[in-house]
Amino acid sequence: LNSFIRKYYLNQMLRGLIWFIAVYALFFLLLNIFEYYSWSSSNVRTILFYFYLALNILILVRFVLIPLMKLFRIGNILNDEEAARIIGDHFPEVSDKLLNVIQLKKLSEENGTLELLKAGIDQKMKGLRPVPFVRAVELKKNARYLKYAIPPLLIILILLLASQATITEPSRRIINHNTEFEKPLPFG
Repeated sequence: LNSFIRKYYLNQMLRGLIWFIAVYALFFLLLNIFEYYSWSSSNVRTILFYFYLALNILILVRFVLIPLMKLFRIGNILNDEEAARIIGDHFPEVSDKLLNVIQLKKLSEENGTLELLKAGIDQKMKGLRPVPFVRAVELKKNARYLKYAIPPLLIILILLLASQATITEPSRRIINHNTEFEKPLPFG
């Protein structure tokens, strides 16, 4: 169960990291395109800068750092019964057997080791041995979320290769959001 719980949080962290990269790149691209064409005022750039910063921090904390902390068992993590329910949803052949074993174990710990409970736990455990619980979490399934992260990253890369100023100039204006910039004359 401990291996399953660690893999469960690793999976959440990987998925969160992919979403973070996707949102970071997409909003970076959108903000730069907006600023490239609008030459917005200092106030608008300040709002955009802090919104972008807050959004990225929120996503990073919620979808990457919290699962990472839980991976290292910091904070509230899945207990054995919650993990057993998730595993039972994934493996119908296990269903309630694992949950029953956990409840029997808890009962035997509360009441002292009773031989009848111990025998019941051992019997149920024999039926669960061939099931690898860590297979309930498939890390490879996170690859399907890459379709959200790769396109914005590729567009940014293409823009950087084609015309670096398309990305760097609006970024400089957004980062220096308190500074007033004047739009260059079109004929100069």
